[in-house]
Amino acid sequence: MTERLKQVLERLEHLPQADQDELVDWLARQLDEREAQAKREAAIARQDAEWDARLDEQLARIERGEHGSTFYSEEEFLRALGATDEEMEEYRREVAGQES
Repeated sequence: MTERLKQVLERLEHLPQADQDELVDWLARQLDEREAQAKREAAIARQDAEWDARLDEQLARIERGEHGSTFYSEEEFLRALGATDEEMEEYRREVAGQES
């Protein structure tokens, strides 16, 4: 443990039990949220890697003169890369958040 963490824990020991319990609950929620955020970030990174690989495959086909489909929207293009309904919903939320 770091020295700073030891200092914080020593201060916590002097708090009333109800305050300690409240703080523990709050810390648990914070840790749960950080874990959930890490999982979301890992899923997005995995998704990006999959899409990058499919994009590289598509670009290689184009270079070989193999003509693929013409896409008329980002959604159509992402679907062709294999985006799932869940991934598309996340994409829509991201786009909506950027437009705000």
